[in-house]
Amino acid sequence: MTSYRIPSPDTGGRTEPPGGTPNRARRSARRAAVPALATLLLVAAIGCGGGGEGDDRAGKVRTTESAEPAPEPSPVRPSATAPTPASPSPGTASPSPGPTNTTASPGPTGTGTPTGPSPSTAPPPPPPPPSPPPSPSPATPPTAAQLGRALLPTDGLPAGYIRTTLPSHPPNRAGRPDCVQRLNALELHRTTHPGAVESRAAWAQSRSGPFLQQVLRWYPGRAASAQVGTAARELSGCGTYTLSWPDGDTARQTVTPLGGAGIGDTSWHATITVRYAAATVEETMVLVAVRGCLIVLSHLGSPDAPSRAQTLGLARSAAGRLPSCRT
Repeated sequence: MTSYRIPSPDTGGRTEPPGGTPNRARRSARRAAVPALATLLLVAAIGCGGGGEGDDRAGKVRTTESAEPAPEPSPVRPSATAPTPASPSPGTASPSPGPTNTTASPGPTGTGTPTGPSPSTAPPPPPPPPSPPPSPSPATPPTAAQLGRALLPTDGLPAGYIRTTLPSHPPNRAGRPDCVQRLNALELHRTTHPGAVESRAAWAQSRSGPFLQQVLRWYPGRAASAQVGTAARELSGCGTYTLSWPDGDTARQTVTPLGGAGIGDTSWHATITVRYAAATVEETMVLVAVRGCLIVLSHLGSPDAPSRAQTLGLARSAAGRLPSCRT
């Protein structure tokens, strides 16, 4: 980060004794210093129904047909010449034949219109349309305290890291102000995104580094993933440019994109190098989106950053602590 200055190893962080010219003392101390976290904290130009269906069964009308009962036929009388049936054999029971109907029973008379109710010929009504699904309720945003509990714990870091507060001294001029603004928005400034919530923490192994910072933000909707995509697109084209401070100090900053990190829903990382007259500061910055949350992890040292494998391992641990970062 270009906002932090590492104390010079020659002075051990001590200022000149009284009597020296203040401007001269400040300038010489700054040029002899190694501005370590200055890269990191300046580095930011940007924070985890269905509807019921209607009943589709059309109601069917049951129709019953009714008719007047046909009159009982008159029994046919046997003629005088009809043969007398043979007597049954003894011991054999023979049922007596009933009357024989020689003509069809007459149906009801009239003009052909049935006397009972006629079946309905109208088609069944269409099923009611399904009700629209209810709109999903927006997720309840977490509080800053809840995000704070999701930050990396100190006992989960490499040995020697302790919590600290990093000072902020961003440059006032840059050859690529758009790149500096994007880096500052990611690492240095508090988010101004509507509805976003943020928490952050920083650690150091000594006054001269290495330094570690984690920024954790919750965004509504899909804004967390969009932040990663926007930063990757803008920072990939930054290259090398100059930085200047009000006291006349200058440096050259280089952003080297490293592509996706394979962490969370989407991720991207880069190396950011700041070369001062007296020292070089190198940082690995990792961006990770996990559902509604954005992790910005900055790990830097002088003259080289800690190993990239260690930094990516910390980013994976940070992503694993966000199981309920809902959108």
